[in-house]
Amino acid sequence: MTLSAALVISCSAEDGEDGAIGPQGPQGEQGIQGTSGQDGEDGNANVIASDWFPTQFSSSPTTLTSFSVPMTELTDEMANSALIMAYGKRLVNGGSTERIYLLPVTIGERTYQFYAEDEEGDGSYDFVCQGTSGSGNNLVFNTFVEIRYVIVPQGTLSGKAIMQDITKMEYREAMEYLGLNY
Repeated sequence: MTLSAALVISCSAEDGEDGAIGPQGPQGEQGIQGTSGQDGEDGNANVIASDWFPTQFSSSPTTLTSFSVPMTELTDEMANSALIMAYGKRLVNGGSTERIYLLPVTIGERTYQFYAEDEEGDGSYDFVCQGTSGSGNNLVFNTFVEIRYVIVPQGTLSGKAIMQDITKMEYREAMEYLGLNY
């Protein structure tokens, strides 16, 4: 570490007037370069995102259907304070285009929602995705081909320069903001 100090002395002439400022002195010797690390990107070490997994809704027409998958990463502490989001992937244009929706969402008469559940009370959570008929008609819930959940523990986003409401972002924008793969 190099420490430098400047000493400024002001002289005044005998008549009380300040004297002219003299020429600048020569450049001092360069100090020893310290070691420094490279700045990293904002981290997301605590954000948890599942892989995309296929939906497992009933293939028979019904007014209510659900399926669950284990959320082994979710702890009791996170369950009480984390932001948990879920996304559904829908194929359109004959399967050539993907559209990603934040759940809960209603498409036509079908409403898709989710929740985390510790049914046994033993700290092992399941991600439960549910489809319900808004009209009361029996429907096939085949809007989404895959689902993904994202867990953002409390305080994870506090280091971001500008806090944004990621639940109002488009899917790709939210994944970029969180530093996650699509």
